[in-house]
Amino acid sequence: MAEATAAEAVEAPTMFGNIMDGISTVGAVAGTLVLGGLGVSYYAQTTEELARKMIKGEQIPAALKERAPPLAEALEFGFEKLLEFRQWTDGQASFYLDPVSDKLLPDHPPNSAYIPHTLVLDLDDTLIKADWKRERGWRVFKRPGVDDFLKHMAQFYEAGAYTRPLFSSTFKRFPWDRGCV
Repeated sequence: MAEATAAEAVEAPTMFGNIMDGISTVGAVAGTLVLGGLGVSYYAQTTEELARKMIKGEQIPAALKERAPPLAEALEFGFEKLLEFRQWTDGQASFYLDPVSDKLLPDHPPNSAYIPHTLVLDLDDTLIKADWKRERGWRVFKRPGVDDFLKHMAQFYEAGAYTRPLFSSTFKRFPWDRGCV
């Protein structure tokens, strides 16, 4: 008889259980909306704008500071850590996004009558094909027609090539037609 009572209690939801489920659902939705709004407002600004707001103390609404100081302090701490994280990610991103040097190509002579456009070609799997096998290691082959293609393009463009460091020495070893690349 005790087993039947326990099974009924598990199966039949109580009024208290329904109320608690409703409150927790409303709390989860409200928390998600508040945190989502904070996240959107946080990332809608640049890191510099956000740092200026942090210095002035404008990142948390004044009404929240007056009515709930402990919550405002917790948000202040959270915003400081988020700003530190954002500054760190900006530094990491600049390593990959910023150019390696100010000038990638040399200047054209000042007295030249015609300045050609620049055509930059990917060396890997475009101009050459690299193949690796365990028995023999790397073998690098020039694609068929590459020399003719480069001769033709050299009439219209100043050609350059980029590659992974693995193939940079290979590029120099190939008998490329001089003046094309």
